[in-house]
Formats: sequence, structure tokens, C-alpha cells
Amino acid sequence: MGAQFIEIQKEIDRLSNAKTAIASAITAKGVTVPSTTKLDGMAALIADIPTGGLPSVITPGDTPVLWAEKGMGITAQGGGQDISVSMTISKSGTYRIKYWAIFTATAMSSSPKMELRKNNTAVTGGTITNGGQVARQLSLDMTLTAGDVLSLRGYGAAEYNYSTGATTIYYAIGGGLVACANV
Repeated sequence: MGAQFIEIQKEIDRLSNAKTAIASAITAKGVTVPSTTKLDGMAALIADIPTGGLPSVITPGDTPVLWAEKGMGITAQGGGQDISVSMTISKSGTYRIKYWAIFTATAMSSSPKMELRKNNTAVTGGTITNGGQVARQLSLDMTLTAGDVLSLRGYGAAEYNYSTGATTIYYAIGGGLVACANV
């Protein structure tokens, strides 16, 4: 009977150690394991471990999780022209949205611009104006809902040359969007 007790105790110790190791591994993957969780409850916690893709909670950070970019001339004035850069948010949360635009002109009295839009509405503080022939970038933290669509819209600008009587249209030639999170 003593030998059987020792063997049973070894099995209990082995299972207890295995449970502790499994709980530690689950915790290391970002899932909280309550101290009262029994071995047969670990499977449900393992299912909560994030796999690839987005973290379980979206908070602003600097790790890109969604992105879109495109180079395309914008020659429209007034109403603007979408530049086919858009992304659909797949998971609700607060993202750090970084976006950029490249312009062709170095100086003019009116400026082309690139506008960030959410669900086809301009985002307050989300416009990049011409800064010469360089890329310009803005960054905004935005709370977004799954299904929201972010896009860029470019606006051209006309410059009239009084010496030659010619009008030249300046435009943005590209832009990009990156949704970043703390992962």
C-alpha cells in the first residue's frame, strides 16, 4: 500500500507541476490565469491567446497593424479626388493613424493638400498641405469601430503665371496610411 501511495503522489505532483507550467505559458502570452483555475479550465484560456493579427485590446502605439499606400497624380481642384488609398478597420479600438503625402510643387500662392477622411468625412486636424517637394507626415490617435473606412483625398491647386498667362495645376503624387497599435 505504501508503494501505491508514493506512485499516486508522484502523479499528483506531475499534474500539479504541469498545471503550473501551462498557467505560466498562458500568462506569458498575455492572458490572465486566475489562481482558482483548474487544469480542465486551461483549454478555454488557451483559446483566448491572441494568434497573429491584432492584439486583444487596441491601444495607440507605433507598431503597424494595417497599412495602404499608393502613388497617383491628383489633378483635381475644388472638390478633390480620392487617391484609392483606403483601409477598413477590422477591430474596434484606439489606433495611432500615421499618414503621409508627397507633393510636386516647391512654392505657390495656393497649396495642394491631402486630407484624411473617416467614412467619407474629413477628419478634424487631418489635412496635410504642400511643403515643397518632400514627403510630409501627420499622426493622430483615433478611436475607431470595426467597419470604419479611412481614406485619403487629394486636392490640386492652380497657379497663374502673370508673365506667360499660363495656369499650371500642381498636385499631390502619392500618399499612404498606417494604423498602428501597441502590441
